[in-house]
Amino acid sequence: MEGNGWIMKNGMKHHMFGKNACSPSTVQVAAADSSAVHAQSEVQSSSKTAERPLDVVITIKADIKGKIDFVFQDYKIFCKHVVKNNIPSNASVNGIPWNDPEKPFEMGFTPDFSFAKIYEKQGRGSIELSLGKKQFKLSVSDSGKTAAPYQISIAMWRAKEEQAAK
Repeated sequence: MEGNGWIMKNGMKHHMFGKNACSPSTVQVAAADSSAVHAQSEVQSSSKTAERPLDVVITIKADIKGKIDFVFQDYKIFCKHVVKNNIPSNASVNGIPWNDPEKPFEMGFTPDFSFAKIYEKQGRGSIELSLGKKQFKLSVSDSGKTAAPYQISIAMWRAKEEQAAK
């Protein structure tokens, strides 16, 4: 399906957010009712997702040491680290390099913060997702002596007003 900013690349659906996004403007998304999301999901479907399919998948990859919180607020992802200079390295969002995690990553859309779920996670430490009314937080805690690679994919909804505009 192409048009309205949507393209197909390597069998995945992508949205081009254009010149309004300050960071690289391609964020990979997939319809949650597609086989790609269901095949990777270990979580049982809830009645909430059955009523409205999750329509955006965000994958964060980074080498992490210590405790890091990725806070999703408005249309940005903020990286909050507890220990000074404990910044994630080799960070990317959906394959787009996040060269300076001290600065927010612009996703190009605003999530609906009422529901999100982790459907894939890799890494040696603990990974948690907490939902709030105006944001959600992905917390990673790694107690190793050196940084370790993490990959976390979160399925979510776009804000309802952005859904209507799509």
